[in-house]
Amino acid sequence: LRWLILLTLPILLVLGIPAAIAVKTGELFHIDHIAKAQSLPEPILFGPAYGSPDAAYKLRRTLIQKPQILIVGSSRVLNIRREFIRPDLTFYNAGRISEPIWSIRQALNQIPKNQLPTHIILGIDQYQFNANACDDTPNTITPAKIQQRFSPSPDGWTRLPQIAPLILSDLLAGKIHPTPPPQAGLPLGIAATINSSGFRNDGSYRYGDVISTPPHQRSAPNRIADSLKRIRKNGTSFEHGQTLHQPNIDEIARLIAFCKKHNIHLIAYLPPYAPTTLAAMRSDPNRYAYLPLLHPTLNPLFTQAGLTLHDFTQAPNSTDDQFIDGFHPSERIDAQILLQITTQDPQAAKIIDSQKIQSLLKTSQDPLTLLKN
Repeated sequence: LRWLILLTLPILLVLGIPAAIAVKTGELFHIDHIAKAQSLPEPILFGPAYGSPDAAYKLRRTLIQKPQILIVGSSRVLNIRREFIRPDLTFYNAGRISEPIWSIRQALNQIPKNQLPTHIILGIDQYQFNANACDDTPNTITPAKIQQRFSPSPDGWTRLPQIAPLILSDLLAGKIHPTPPPQAGLPLGIAATINSSGFRNDGSYRYGDVISTPPHQRSAPNRIADSLKRIRKNGTSFEHGQTLHQPNIDEIARLIAFCKKHNIHLIAYLPPYAPTTLAAMRSDPNRYAYLPLLHPTLNPLFTQAGLTLHDFTQAPNSTDDQFIDGFHPSERIDAQILLQITTQDPQAAKIIDSQKIQSLLKTSQDPLTLLKN
């Protein structure tokens, strides 16, 4: 018995401890369970640390929520909150569903026609049109690829063999540790449990490791440093490029046509970069020659449909302190963007709660956040 215990003890440690942590924190999530739970009033913060099936999760939440107002884009739209929209309208932020760009229309195709939103607020990432960073064409977007995009990764206990070594490694490195009580609802997932980072019920994302730090202790230069490094190194989302990727331009035209066919009012904008980040990108025009080509190329597609592509690549009067990092705007920036859009789009003015936003901007002294949780 002693020998058996000695032989099995390492296995128990390698699997048992990570399993206990995974169960306790909710890291062994089931996407359908999370999607249903977040449709209820109780606040739940969904923040897995080891692989988040964002597209599948966001599509399931959208199907359950049946929002009239749907936010679509990458992680750069995730600070648009439910409170920014009129309270009598149903809302969901499906940010992270649009990478790659073709997945937007494919996601909408999976929503029953009688449940499609009346309005879509779309953030169009500049780097998704850089020919040097894109390789998708209509021929490469196969049914199998679409299914893979929206199929959840293994969940529940089937995830344990995959994530157990990662949990153990992070535990030994001191990255997993006891934390104060959660600040934004019931945490599900290790990231939500450790630092209150994760998706809220409304689909927006809580950057707990950033916003939990008191404003006077934050460092905008530190948060932006990674983006500046990527600019120098030709890194992800900051790849150097001179020309635009035509297939993605064509996909935007198809998305506009889809929305027109189904009476969806499309409110589209180019999200902002932090001022220091944008200045670094513009310091060598040859590196990002595609960037000034984007709005003049895309905007005619919108004007032909009676729409406008709002260009907030450079957000007016913004500062580095108001960005989560070098290219993710904060709640404050997103709220200001929505306010400006209402002055140019009467349809947007009907759904955006300008009075509420103005009140939040006036009362909050935090450069990043307008709401408590």
